[in-house]
Amino acid sequence: MARPRRVRQVGRARAQALAQVQKRHPRGLPLLDPEEDLRIDDPAFRKAQRCAAARARPQRPPRGAATQALTPRAARRAARRRRA
Repeated sequence: MARPRRVRQVGRARAQALAQVQKRHPRGLPLLDPEEDLRIDDPAFRKAQRCAAARARPQRPPRGAATQALTPRAARRAARRRRA
């Protein structure tokens, strides 16, 4: 089934635009820093960005979580070492 002429034109224009972007940026699009490149200086944005970065970092296991995987004897030894 043939596509209507308008659809073909839009598809061709989109392909040409993508080819132009690939030609200008052969290694991919550059990443932007929102504060520097977009000139965002809102304190609420900075706070939200810090919170998002903190969520992305791996969390430490809670204290005592490592002893849960140990055998009971090894857990007692580890507890004695911590007290000393």
